[in-house]
Amino acid sequence: MDQLRRFIDAFRHSSGCRRTCACGRVFYDPDVCWYFEEGELEDLEADPKATPSAVESFTLRGREFVAACDCWHELAWEVINFIEAHSHEIARFINGEKEAAKAAADLMPTVNES
Repeated sequence: MDQLRRFIDAFRHSSGCRRTCACGRVFYDPDVCWYFEEGELEDLEADPKATPSAVESFTLRGREFVAACDCWHELAWEVINFIEAHSHEIARFINGEKEAAKAAADLMPTVNES
């Protein structure tokens, strides 16, 4: 599970009071959020499909997942296994992108502030 936690930490992009996971499950955090709309928290607490939990999310293959959900684990393992199996190729690609960006920046004119 540590590897999945590192995966979330690397790809997490937001957290908040309420998120709907790509699978349709709703997650909300009543412990840290104080700005639910009137009646919203009560509706969430009454909804058997809504889950009280910390709400952090990340995007994977263009879909937003909530970390507290377990629907994304199989997909994450596919990505993790791909990254591990191709780490040298991925590093080579990233380094190539970095060099291409540097070359493009070097071609840009320098602008004087005067």
